[in-house]
This record gives sequence, structure tokens and C-alpha cells, in this order.
Amino acid sequence: MKKNLVLLLTTISVISMIGVITGYVLDAAGVYGAGFYLIGIGGVVSVASASVVVAIGILSHLE
Repeated sequence: MKKNLVLLLTTISVISMIGVITGYVLDAAGVYGAGFYLIGIGGVVSVASASVVVAIGILSHLE
């Protein structure tokens, strides 16, 4: 169960980072506003998912 959850959250984190990169590309291309939303939402989701993966890893070693 933990491995599946970690895999899911890692996938979400990677997809979010792709969204952040896309946001920077749209921002550089001059698409007004779209880049900022992707950068903000993608950054928050990526950090949240990664922190949960780290917490699961730490708690598994404590058991």
C-alpha cells in the first residue's frame, strides 16, 4: 500500500514539475497570465507531494 501511494505521489510531483516548466515557457513566450497560474499551482502541488513522499519514507524507517 505504501509503495503504491509513494508511486502515485511521485507521479503527481513529476507531472506538476512539467506544469511548472510549461508555465515558464508560456511566460517567456508572452502568454499573459497563463504561465503564472501553472508556475504557482504546479509548484505548490509538487512540493506538497514530495513532502508527503519524504514523510512516508521517514515513517517507514521508524517502524
